[in-house]
Amino acid sequence: MKKQFVLAFLPLIALSACSSEPVAIKPIYEEKVINHPKKTQNNEYQLLNDDYLKSVQAFAADYLALDTSNENKIFSPVSIATCFSMLYEGAEGNTKTQLEKVFHYSNLFTPKEEIKKMLLNSAISDKKDDIYLDIAQSLWLIGQDAVKEDYVKTLTDYYFAELFEENLTSYDSLKPLTNWLNVKTNNFLNVQESELTDFVDPNAVMWLFNTVYLKSKWVYAFEEKGNKTEPFTNIDGQESTVVYMRRYDKENYFRYYTDDDFEICSIPFKKGMNIQILLPNEGTNYFDIVKSKESVQTLLNWNYLTKKSAHFDLKIPKWDIKQKSNLIGTIAALGAEDLFNDSCNLKGIREQNDLYISAAQHCARLKIDNNGVEAAAYTGIEGTTKAMPPETPRRFFVTRPFLYSVTDSYGLPLFVGANYSLVA
Repeated sequence: MKKQFVLAFLPLIALSACSSEPVAIKPIYEEKVINHPKKTQNNEYQLLNDDYLKSVQAFAADYLALDTSNENKIFSPVSIATCFSMLYEGAEGNTKTQLEKVFHYSNLFTPKEEIKKMLLNSAISDKKDDIYLDIAQSLWLIGQDAVKEDYVKTLTDYYFAELFEENLTSYDSLKPLTNWLNVKTNNFLNVQESELTDFVDPNAVMWLFNTVYLKSKWVYAFEEKGNKTEPFTNIDGQESTVVYMRRYDKENYFRYYTDDDFEICSIPFKKGMNIQILLPNEGTNYFDIVKSKESVQTLLNWNYLTKKSAHFDLKIPKWDIKQKSNLIGTIAALGAEDLFNDSCNLKGIREQNDLYISAAQHCARLKIDNNGVEAAAYTGIEGTTKAMPPETPRRFFVTRPFLYSVTDSYGLPLFVGANYSLVA
């Protein structure tokens, strides 16, 4: 059964600086934490700069429009933008200018100040209702003197980044990293070490990681007894069968927006969170509408639309979608190509100015069911030195047909074989 099309991850959710409720897996990474950033909750909500909010919306629209495939999509704009903002703190020259273009930064706000407010505003941990909202950052270094002290201080003071010192050239370093990612995302992504091997590099100097975890219940519950299996029309016109949740509500009001081609309905979760769903009108060209950047921008600009309220008969599908993406091609295509070549200028991170980004990865998952929403994401960036080490190992990658023999200590061939094709 095909998964239902998801337009985008909840793009403007507020994020907390506090850790979510401890999960079942043991946080072994804690033994390796060097610093403990102070996370003091604001006494009063600090209003975020409207231009900062719009910058995240604009990046989300650009990112989604770049992928023209018909595959289901899921990503966290806030996770990607926050992780690259940590990189931005050390960028200079044209590299900094390119990052400003990709993430729509301007002199109307200071990213690190807005992110700090965002983190401190929205710490949500409600054990009774099983509701959580959490964001976390970490900086992993080959050695504490690998980057500038001022850079570490900025990430600690504004991003509350935990600091680790690890041998980033060894696959052993993936164990604490994987553990950190799974603890911070409540093991919802079930990250495996094998997913992170691209971050192990002989020239690795630092890793930057961000995580987002969200869990909330519906304000107005969808009872399981109302679930029904019915057809869903896919983007190619073919039908599949899915499980729908139903709520016929004559008491509560839901906000909505209508257009000539589509309607957007907002369905609330607890603690002020919502999901907005953009649905093409019957008889329209579904493909053109959901692929239109104008539609995406309208959805993301929900806060600024003129909305109405009404009672609704709701029928929405259950879905569970997960996607992992290599960000290098995407971020370069959006305008920050210098990050990934010798023109990279990260002198604010490392005095030698010998860093470039050799790996950038994003993973997100979102689940909608009768209980509500659960979602998580991580974004990771690796900085390596541009100069090759004095001795470069000779590569031997067994990625094509090969012969083999297994011998005893005298060279006696015990087994001989040939592999012409392999499957996992």
